[in-house]
Amino acid sequence: CSLPDTLNSWFLVAQLHVWMCLVRMRQEGREGKFMCRYIVHSMWEDVEQRSKIMGKIQDGAADGSLRAFFACFVVLSATIRWSLSAEQNF
Repeated sequence: CSLPDTLNSWFLVAQLHVWMCLVRMRQEGREGKFMCRYIVHSMWEDVEQRSKIMGKIQDGAADGSLRAFFACFVVLSATIRWSLSAEQNF
């Protein structure tokens, strides 16, 4: 893998993994919905901890940086979902 060792690279790989877990958990009904919330919550806690360890986000700038990661999470999740649904139409 030729991804640079950065918080952003880790986030992209983690997001793909989280998305795959969410797709699977959504099939499990009520318990799956609970697990989806827990998985996403845990991911954001991990983002916050890793950002502090890597020193990329200072305490004062954390809100803006985390908002940027959240926006990325929403857009990439929607893009993956759209791409998969578009492939089924071929």
